[in-house]
Amino acid sequence: MSLSVLCQGSLAGDPQSRTSAAGKLYCTALLRVPLDGEESMLTSLIAFESAAVKALMQLHKGDPVSVAGMGKLTSWTGKEGQERRGISITVQSVLSIYQARKRKREAPAQQDEETPA
Repeated sequence: MSLSVLCQGSLAGDPQSRTSAAGKLYCTALLRVPLDGEESMLTSLIAFESAAVKALMQLHKGDPVSVAGMGKLTSWTGKEGQERRGISITVQSVLSIYQARKRKREAPAQQDEETPA
């Protein structure tokens, strides 16, 4: 089962560029998502789409970022033997504060007030 997910947090480490057996570039990263209080949850990210890969690879550990994509619930046994739960997201789009600053609204084109003769 997949979930449509929009998630915001900060990168827990630098994104890692990888190449598949078929020679296709992809990227993995960990996103620290704040929960209630002081707790946070680590969310694993993987991006295959070139725009998402490029956007993630421009970021570094600690950078704030929002991602959207398809998520899947995961579980594993932690170092203490305790069952842990998380989300793994296949990222389709990325928005960082750095991208938001680059995008500026263009002023609407002004129309000439001349009337045709």
